[in-house]
Amino acid sequence: MIRKYYDLHISIQDESVADIIKRAEKLELAGIGLTITPETLEQIDSLKNEINATGTKLDVLVGVSIRAENPEILRKNIEKFREHADLIIVEGGDISINRAACENPKVDILSHPSSNRKDSGMDHVMAKLAHDNKVAIELNFKSVLHSYSKIRVHILSHMQENVILAKHTGANIIVTSGAKSIWDLRAGRELSILAIMCGIDREKAVMSVSDTPMLIADRVRNIKKDSHVMAGIKTSKK
Repeated sequence: MIRKYYDLHISIQDESVADIIKRAEKLELAGIGLTITPETLEQIDSLKNEINATGTKLDVLVGVSIRAENPEILRKNIEKFREHADLIIVEGGDISINRAACENPKVDILSHPSSNRKDSGMDHVMAKLAHDNKVAIELNFKSVLHSYSKIRVHILSHMQENVILAKHTGANIIVTSGAKSIWDLRAGRELSILAIMCGIDREKAVMSVSDTPMLIADRVRNIKKDSHVMAGIKTSKK
């Protein structure tokens, strides 16, 4: 079986959309998520136009990265951007934000749950919520790539703890590059190595950069269909 690899968290900084897509194609990725932190809906539309202008055959999703001060602001931003973005990624760290993200079915990925923490930012309850609401827990390659010494050890340790929680609850783990430069991008199998380092067997590690992101992409498309009402319910045409 030919695997299709996805990287659903690429943060646009100074690189052009065309350059990012060109690099992703060279790395033989089947799909990517281009992520911005917008203030207006027009910024999302502008990014979509840039993607369309490239004429790429790559499966490109538009992601919104949300960093919020409290769960209420988080909820409002999710509601604001959900219908316009393909992906909702919550930047975690604060325990209340981590939990709010895990219990919200409109969130696709919880990123950096251990950010600025002395623990993994997750517990069994949150991992179970993530499973129930189909929120994927991210292993971010860039956070390891650009860290050193004791900090890298702590980051990997926290990731390993969250992998254990995911195994016990069935929550999905997704590996992304978290790239802010085209040089941070990695091929699918390279990304899967991070999952292996965190204690995931080789087959499931590959799934974390193939099957899992593809399921997220498909779920988003199904949700946006006119016939969709809520999970498990669709309207029928007579």
